[in-house]
Amino acid sequence: MVSGLSRNGAVGEARALFLAMPARNSVSWNAMVSGFAFAGDMGMAEECFRDAPDKEDAVLWTAMVSGYMDAGDVDKATELFQEMPVRNLVSWNAMVAGYVKNSRADDALRVFKTIVRDVDVRPNESTLSSVLLGCSNLSALGFGRQIHQWCIKLPLSRRITVGTSLVSMYCKCGDLDGACKLFSEMRTRDAVAWNAMISGYAQHGHGQEAINLFEKMKAQRVKPNWITFVAVLTACIHTGFCDFGIQCFETMQEMYGVEPRADHYSCMVDLLCRAGLLERAVCLIRSMPFEPHPSAYGTLLAACRVYKNLGFAEFAAGKLIQQNPHSAGTYVQLANIYAVANQWADVSRVRRWMKDNAVVKTPGYSWVEIKDESLKVQMLMRHSEKLAIAFGLISTAPGLTLRIFKNLRVCGDCHNAAKLISKIEDREIILRDTTRFHHFKGGHCSCGDY
Repeated sequence: MVSGLSRNGAVGEARALFLAMPARNSVSWNAMVSGFAFAGDMGMAEECFRDAPDKEDAVLWTAMVSGYMDAGDVDKATELFQEMPVRNLVSWNAMVAGYVKNSRADDALRVFKTIVRDVDVRPNESTLSSVLLGCSNLSALGFGRQIHQWCIKLPLSRRITVGTSLVSMYCKCGDLDGACKLFSEMRTRDAVAWNAMISGYAQHGHGQEAINLFEKMKAQRVKPNWITFVAVLTACIHTGFCDFGIQCFETMQEMYGVEPRADHYSCMVDLLCRAGLLERAVCLIRSMPFEPHPSAYGTLLAACRVYKNLGFAEFAAGKLIQQNPHSAGTYVQLANIYAVANQWADVSRVRRWMKDNAVVKTPGYSWVEIKDESLKVQMLMRHSEKLAIAFGLISTAPGLTLRIFKNLRVCGDCHNAAKLISKIEDREIILRDTTRFHHFKGGHCSCGDY
């Protein structure tokens, strides 16, 4: 009862019931501490934790570690973990998952290495799912491959959760061939596994393959869910299949019972914008049954630069600034659109807004993988991907594929440079930015230069 009430938002009632109990054991104390932690009240969780009679209960300590990780207090969670008198696999998993959740994937990988090397516990599906997500976030393909080889030696490799996590890792780290091979070898596949592979094809610009896999998924009587349709619509976006995307969006609720969410609407706005149908995109935004996601306005703003539509650009930028007045990307894009239109007074006005609102541009980072190690390159000005490509060229053997990862969207200048370098050096360059993968080969890019 205490646990159920806490997890349904009635933490006050749970505490009253806990205090009214004639006798309390470790289970009830764990439930109360976990309840406060789940509700985000770490002050009360800490108080209850200190009052608990059993100071060596790993479940109690783990609840506190997870609570602080969920609250974003990584240092406090780490401090408690180091003080734990007894640790079990769940405790170690809480640290790995917590580090990944708080954008400290390098620490998650370090903890995983400790588990495998020094700790008398064997990682389970939860451990592997978390650490593979960490590999994806860091684009640490080499380490991900090592985990895959380690999994093959264990029965875990046949678990659908682990297989799906590996497929997703390969896709997000730029090794689409590795993902395809592993997916084809999976004995059983659920909707999550199909979604991972369809999403991988979509993000790499292989729209037709994504749609073919979607049709195969339906033929094998696996029911698509809302994530499936996000992946399919993304595939349509990156390959220009506008009509098929519209058809999917209009029929997914009637045929599959999937009600359109903000993600689907944002995909449709992107699809319409890439097709040059800006008026239809704006009509769709205005007809949404809920507040549009910022990505919908961001997509419209980016399209306005391509199609030189100042009116819609000001509409989209106004909404974005209203939602987040400190997002530098909005101001920069709007200023660039004014610059293309030779409206320099408006460019100056936008720059004054940035100064008045103390808006600072996000610094650009790029990663390049050299001998299974991901090396980060930061340029304080811009174009860090150029530096990463140059470093990769002088640090790897001729002909090897370069894998570059960028924390911002790649700019047109770096995009053109990557195309040219891929032709001159006769190398494939795979560049992942915040929106998709770009495969540069022979002077061409898989994105079609959009």
